[in-house]
Amino acid sequence: MTLIAAVDLNPFADAFLEDPYPYHHVLRDAGAVVWLPSISAYGMARYAEVKAALTDHMRAEPLDQLGSRRRQRASCTAGA
Repeated sequence: MTLIAAVDLNPFADAFLEDPYPYHHVLRDAGAVVWLPSISAYGMARYAEVKAALTDHMRAEPLDQLGSRRRQRASCTAGA
C-alpha cells in the first residue's frame, strides 16, 4: 500500500502566491501526489505526474463524466 504524505501548506495563501518556488520544492520532495489538508485536496508538483494527469485521457474521462453528471443534476434542480 502506498502512503500519501500530507503537506501543511495552502497554495492560495499570499506567501505561496508571492513566491511559490520554495513550496514547489516541498511538494516535490514529499511525493508524487500529496494531500493538502488546508484545502482538502490532492496536489502534484512533479512535471512527469502533472503531465500524465493532464494528458491521460483514459484516467481523466471518469472525472469529466462526473462533472457532466453534476452539471446535469444542477440544471434539473435549477428549473424545479
